[in-house]
Amino acid sequence: MPTYRARFDATVTFTNGGGLQAQGFIVDVGSADVTTAQIGELFLDSLGLLMAGEVQLSNVEIIEAAHKGTRGGPAAERAPSGKRATYIELSQEGAVNHELSGFSLERTVDLPAVVVRLEDSRRLGIDAAALATYDVRGKAVLLQTGDDARFGTPEYVEQSHYLTRDGAEWLIGHGALLVGIDAATIDDPTDATRPAHTLLLGAGIAIVEHLTNLAEVPPSGALFTATAPRIEGARAYAKVLATDRWEVGSEVAEAVEDRTARG
Repeated sequence: MPTYRARFDATVTFTNGGGLQAQGFIVDVGSADVTTAQIGELFLDSLGLLMAGEVQLSNVEIIEAAHKGTRGGPAAERAPSGKRATYIELSQEGAVNHELSGFSLERTVDLPAVVVRLEDSRRLGIDAAALATYDVRGKAVLLQTGDDARFGTPEYVEQSHYLTRDGAEWLIGHGALLVGIDAATIDDPTDATRPAHTLLLGAGIAIVEHLTNLAEVPPSGALFTATAPRIEGARAYAKVLATDRWEVGSEVAEAVEDRTARG
């Protein structure tokens, strides 16, 4: 079934004074015949703008493209499907970078997921600006960079995407519970200070690396689980699952595959 996005220029006037202009802004839309008024509402919702008055759109273009997870967009309106949940194996060897004996399952199991689509980005660093339109509070934030397509090649490590310091600070400040990435590491491999690891783990936010198949996960509406043996003093490899959030049940725990822990 085709999905659509709208590209447009926008001018917003705020009721308390001032305004905002945007050029070439893109949002997910529900159909090709979406109205200009509906696109304007999606634009405001995606940015969380308050006290917005008049919204004027121009150069509106509807394109057939995969949804990227616009906040308040079509993916956020999914209803229960009524069919058995489907599990998608995401991890090639997804290491949860935390001493697992001290980590509660509430922070790694059955977390509502939001997928940040970044495969079209020309920049390796994922900063706060790339995350600003997403609602991440209480969620597993999955960074889809497309790096998993290069798994097993030198480029997978040498040209990997990474989360910048201000990107990590933004996720902490906006209440993310877990951060995953389909890259070799969440940090810039040339930065020995490892700011993403230091900041996220210091804030109690688990990290999952080496994810794959994130393109198969909807922008929102899935549940994310990363579990591993709880061994004192060890960081363990985990089985990582995504499932339809509307039908998750005991199968999640039953489907977990034990892996050998590595210190």
